Amino acid sequence: MKAVQYLEDQLGRPVKFLFFSPNTIKSQWKRRVLSYLPEGYIHPDEIVVIGGENGNGNGYAAIPGARGIIVNYERIAADPTLIQILQEAGFDFVNFDEFQRAKNDKGKTSRNLKKATKGIDYRMATTASPYRKSLKDPANLLAILDPEFYEKEQREERGHNPAYAAEYTNMTDEEKEDLSRFIIGKYIRGEGVPDVGPLRSQYGRVKRHGIRQSTEELTGRKITVNYGAGAYDLSEAEAEIYWRFRNADTQFPDVTLTGTEKLDLLRHVLRDVSVLTPEFVQEKIAEKRDKARKKGNEYSSIYTTLEKIFHAHPEMRNLGQIQSSRYKALENVLQQIPLAEEVVVFTDKKEKVVDKIEGVLNAHYGANTSVQITGDVSTDIGPGRYFSDRELAMLKLQVNEGIKAAVATQQTAGEGIRLDRVRNIILFELPYTWDDIKQMIGRLEGPGQTRDINVYIINEKTRVDQGIINLINYRRRVGDRFLKGTAELTTEEILENLVERTTSEEKDIGPYIQSDLELLLKFMGAMRDKGFRENYRLLQETLIHGEKASKFFARVYESIIENSLPGNMSRLISQVVEGLGGKGKLADLGAGTGFLGRGLAEYELDMKVVNLDINHDALAHGKEKAAEKGLKQGYILSDMGAASLRSGSFDYVVASLSLDKQNLDERVTSLKEAFRIVKHGGYVIIAQKDDYLTTEQKKRYLSGVERLGGRVAEISGSYKGEEGHFEAFIAVAQKIGEPSEDIDPNDFLYSRKEVKGTRGHRKEWGAPSKQRCETFVHEDGKLLQDKIEAYNIEAQKRANETRILGYQVVVLTEQEAQRRYRNQYHKRLTPGTSFINVDNTGGVVYTFQPNADRTRLETAVREHLMTLNKKYGAAR
Repeated sequence: MKAVQYLEDQLGRPVKFLFFSPNTIKSQWKRRVLSYLPEGYIHPDEIVVIGGENGNGNGYAAIPGARGIIVNYERIAADPTLIQILQEAGFDFVNFDEFQRAKNDKGKTSRNLKKATKGIDYRMATTASPYRKSLKDPANLLAILDPEFYEKEQREERGHNPAYAAEYTNMTDEEKEDLSRFIIGKYIRGEGVPDVGPLRSQYGRVKRHGIRQSTEELTGRKITVNYGAGAYDLSEAEAEIYWRFRNADTQFPDVTLTGTEKLDLLRHVLRDVSVLTPEFVQEKIAEKRDKARKKGNEYSSIYTTLEKIFHAHPEMRNLGQIQSSRYKALENVLQQIPLAEEVVVFTDKKEKVVDKIEGVLNAHYGANTSVQITGDVSTDIGPGRYFSDRELAMLKLQVNEGIKAAVATQQTAGEGIRLDRVRNIILFELPYTWDDIKQMIGRLEGPGQTRDINVYIINEKTRVDQGIINLINYRRRVGDRFLKGTAELTTEEILENLVERTTSEEKDIGPYIQSDLELLLKFMGAMRDKGFRENYRLLQETLIHGEKASKFFARVYESIIENSLPGNMSRLISQVVEGLGGKGKLADLGAGTGFLGRGLAEYELDMKVVNLDINHDALAHGKEKAAEKGLKQGYILSDMGAASLRSGSFDYVVASLSLDKQNLDERVTSLKEAFRIVKHGGYVIIAQKDDYLTTEQKKRYLSGVERLGGRVAEISGSYKGEEGHFEAFIAVAQKIGEPSEDIDPNDFLYSRKEVKGTRGHRKEWGAPSKQRCETFVHEDGKLLQDKIEAYNIEAQKRANETRILGYQVVVLTEQEAQRRYRNQYHKRLTPGTSFINVDNTGGVVYTFQPNADRTRLETAVREHLMTLNKKYGAAR
């Protein structure tokens, strides 16, 4: 009102003013307008209040002749007819109270405010929260203060500013730096922003005068925020429910939770899980669904999800029996506050929780010593009344010595309540921004406050509350530096705070709400292509929910493996091994918890298995599981490419879902190692996710395997599971020779990376019972068993007719070798000497290898052909 008086002095005439405010405080505005002006300055009838009660246009006729109009944001958003009336009323001055309500520049409220106030020259805004979640918030608010200037600016910036254009993540470093300089110059330093007229709150002017001053600066009162006093641990029962909701993807496979829904559910558990009874959920659904139907919408929320969970999992219907530990934490905080000092407790939810908190307050201070200030307490001022019920509750705490405490909802903190008799705030749960906390602190910062302010925050010690605390502190740092007009923000801080994301996607929140499966996949994604040393460091040094990554990996991997991607891969490999004979010794390189080795027993394959991995905890876990089944297997802690295993000592060597964790040089070394330790005639089996290689890469991969000394079996190729979502690429090669000297590492590149995030491949890891596969279909449409049978038939034929590198190999007797040698060289072949003769025309190789078994014979022929190929470009 001082601004109105100042403006009237400047203009030399009465000013017609328009005030916007939340619905709950519009009547307070009228009363305060009158109290702040000199008596007789304006008559009460000259001020018209427009709110929900004017839904049919009642009172609109008084607008043109009124001196002052007070309109709530809800009405301007709901009634387009009011816009034109306000436009034509001829206002000189407009003030936007609790200005953060209009921060969404694409929202109906913001659009209608711009239209309704078009042409008003003098503008002012009051808010404690210009910056909450995004650096776009202040810019969007200021677009309302000076719409013509900022709309023009926004049009010019659309191709330059991610607030209106594409996300910055696709920009080059140079583009990011350029964008950062632009934002610092314009939005922090206010460069190029004109300074026009008194009360014209353009950005540069506002910045020079300071958007916000702290309580310490204004009053000298100190604010102390205390997290430690309210820290607590969940009970065992609460922790179990929290764990189940966090792991909803595996615990409740029949429902799908968005990140926002899961975050809301987890906060319900931390606040008071006993509220979530089937009866309460049904009431909420009925109430919300009815409102949605009236708007012609379908209703879906965490309550409809809970209804599905209750139906599919009857054991979850007893949540009402679990007592919340948070109330005990509240009692502990109250014990630390002197009984003579008043307290206000803010909570996010009014259903049931408010009553329970009031019960705790009355038990501490005495019966009937507390009041409620919530959305359920009316703000209407009926005939013959001067105060609303909510104002009366507030006044009781302000002036009644017998009232020691209040419980208020966080929403009411921004709706005109004043509690400056109180010096202690307790936040029963956390909002997501520091500015929301400032709103609550602001209720105690009135002119009557004479003491320092204490803020106590109830928080669970190890779960999502800690992520919210980190997020609040981060936003506080960014917001404070931004609002003070400094250029201390880093490029990343500026750009990150221009990208719109849900709270559940914030980097401080995500790790606390992601399921064990999501965290496992994220960790495994971080291991891609890193190599032995870096992956060993990650396993030993990374903490996931306070647990060492190596132990987390062992525990979680084992808990989900049975019916997921690695379990299905294990069954595919076991069926291949069984089909190829299933006898002898098998080495599993990168074995993890040794699931494959244990799984072979299910196929009744009596094999000696050696499990090799760099994760000691995974091997120890697997050894324990094997002992439970009475299995005795070997366990070696080693890198895949450096195992101290005897050459030619295994019938099968397997590398499943492990080579992708190595860098390219290590991958080639590990493949050479696999062919070194496998016997001549034994098999090397390599298995990976199918989408790690392109079609062309798969062909090169198989060619590369042949150059390592293998004959690729027709079993190789891409497979899908018939029962569930499973896609894999498998290379099966029989060792028939030694590695070539011209191995190309690029044959073993994994050219396709995993999809960003985890949603793209979580299906393959799947939910219990839905993804388990026993039947596998080759890319040519044939079943795995049929492919194995066909291969074995061909293998039998090769026993009589061998082909190497496209040549038919004919094994000669010594007499046949002498005759062919004499015909070609016109001399006798020295007895006991090997002989190889290549007929390029017929594509035949004739050979005689005295005292050599078939494997050695084939090796000699292969090496001879490869030497000729290298020397002449083709065998001669």
